[in-house]
Amino acid sequence: MLEEYKNFDVKIKGKLYEFSLDIDQEGAYLSILDSGGLTDAFPKHYEQYDWIKPKLARITGIEQIWATQWHIKTKSALKKVVELLEKHSLKID
Repeated sequence: MLEEYKNFDVKIKGKLYEFSLDIDQEGAYLSILDSGGLTDAFPKHYEQYDWIKPKLARITGIEQIWATQWHIKTKSALKKVVELLEKHSLKID
């Protein structure tokens, strides 16, 4: 896989949330913001987490490895994740 980093700004119920996609030699990882500090095991925005978690659960080849991070294990899963985020991303003309 080629190395890449991409952010997707997705509007969920009128609010904008950022999703980060990292692709490197180890694989692909999708992340959302966590609460930071001693609460880094919790999403910063539960509405964002509640929106993405069931969508990713329906895609074969994805493993949630932290409360705010998912390992995308296959190229087909990566393609589906990118399509999902692009479909819901804020379009800038």
